[in-house]
Amino acid sequence: MQYPSIEHLDAKPLIREEVNKSDYQSPPKPQPESLFNKWFVVEEGTISISQRNLTIISGFIVTGYLAIMLAWCCYDGEVSCEIWHLPDISELGKRHPWDRLYCLIMTFHCMTCLQGNIRAFYKLNYDNKDQGWNRTIYWIGFVGTFLLPPVGYLDKDMSPIIHPCLATGFFICLTAYCLFALGILI
Repeated sequence: MQYPSIEHLDAKPLIREEVNKSDYQSPPKPQPESLFNKWFVVEEGTISISQRNLTIISGFIVTGYLAIMLAWCCYDGEVSCEIWHLPDISELGKRHPWDRLYCLIMTFHCMTCLQGNIRAFYKLNYDNKDQGWNRTIYWIGFVGTFLLPPVGYLDKDMSPIIHPCLATGFFICLTAYCLFALGILI
């Protein structure tokens, strides 16, 4: 049996942590300049979008959809559009095919944008605020996000009792959420 010579034992052993990891990774590929570079982040094949950007995109989608729906229904004469009396969302939303599209857009808005913001605010205030108020605010907002999509499915002519109850519940929950959240921030 042959043993290694003593010169090899004096050499400093190579420890894995001492190896510079950048030697093994390829340099990052430069992102092509685009209008959307500030909106989307692409890392290792995953496309990410910030909550702020998701809120802006969702707000534009909802507002644009409601404006198009109003213009279309007024142009076709399906609803009366006078300068002092514009139809409410329920009158516009019950027109086919707008009713299903309305439900899909509101569900997307509530389940991504509103719930994402509510969870982000809960996490933001988790360590430094009273947890009873924080949980109460969270649940009020959470319930409110589930009340808006059924408002579109159950229009005021089809279900004259359930529709106003859901709409009132949604507006009470979201108004209370906003007021309580504003009270915590001040």
